[in-house]
Amino acid sequence: EAVGPGGIVVARDAPHTEWAEALGRLWDDSAEHGRLSAAALDHSRRPDMDPEVVAAMVEDALAEAIERACARSQRVGGRSSTALPLVSVVLPVRNGAATIDAQLAALAAQTYDGPWELVVCDNGSTDATRNRVVSWRGGLPAPVRIVDASGRRGVAHARNVGVRAAAGDLILVCDADDVVSPDWMRHMVQALGDHEIVTGASELRRLNTPDQYDWTGNADQDDAAVAYGFMRHVSGGNLGVRRDVALRLAGFDETLRRAEDIDWSWRAQYGGAEIAYEPASVIHIRLRSELGAVAASRFRGGFTEPQLYRRHREHGMRAESREEVIAIWRWLARKSTTAWRDPTQRIRWTDHAAHRAGRLVGSLRHRTMYL
Repeated sequence: EAVGPGGIVVARDAPHTEWAEALGRLWDDSAEHGRLSAAALDHSRRPDMDPEVVAAMVEDALAEAIERACARSQRVGGRSSTALPLVSVVLPVRNGAATIDAQLAALAAQTYDGPWELVVCDNGSTDATRNRVVSWRGGLPAPVRIVDASGRRGVAHARNVGVRAAAGDLILVCDADDVVSPDWMRHMVQALGDHEIVTGASELRRLNTPDQYDWTGNADQDDAAVAYGFMRHVSGGNLGVRRDVALRLAGFDETLRRAEDIDWSWRAQYGGAEIAYEPASVIHIRLRSELGAVAASRFRGGFTEPQLYRRHREHGMRAESREEVIAIWRWLARKSTTAWRDPTQRIRWTDHAAHRAGRLVGSLRHRTMYL
């Protein structure tokens, strides 16, 4: 692979012809052989290769391992009375190479002391996502597994695959383009000791500019969100759930383009589960900044809402009144020419216009009027 600094580099999976060529250079070129041998010898003399230094590193590592083992050594019924539960962090992703490093770095810095694993659910990425995840193996204080979730496109399918693959008693879900706070996992685990389902706080300022979020009024969150004036729900990208509860709920609905976390939350509550809010489990949310991405996301959300309404109206989800619908369409018409002068208003108008257009198309598609 590499013999010291400047050595011949051959990839592990290189064809045998490349290995033979590299070996041939060492065999036939005595000057090259001498240069590389000298470089390798010099490399072996670096301070961190001193036997005493290496022995001290091994002793420190063993001492730390023994200390952690002793902390969990009191056994009750074959299980430590102080042992923390195994946590599975499910991370769905599709083409997330540009942002996933920040999330993996945040997970590496978690203050949770117990055992956990990371299950990355690849929803058919075509960029360098897998390479970025693999590069973090060894950099995270937990085993990392990549599972194939390409069978059906969508975050609902990826989450479902991750939940089924998870080995932990507790399952936490976050997204690849957000950033968890250092205490996110620790507070989630504590909350799940008392509750079956937990959602945390979303923070919008760190990763976004004010024009992206000011108009929403959601920059400061103090409780779980309530959708459509009906029932509270979790954020699918900031979720904690006990494994047995997750399996009982039969997963996120993969036919929904959006709002799958709302549907999942409401079904859970119909079955008697309670959704708790843990304000200390903070995730920094990355909002879409390009108008096209904003419009596409909001259109899909609006398209899904008639389907959601048809499914949940008998439980109490309400439609907007005729007056409310007319008012928003009038506002869109009135602001259609002036909104483009201001970045904040431009995003706001695009958001509402795409959302209402999605509702209109979705109403026709699902044969349920929800404008």
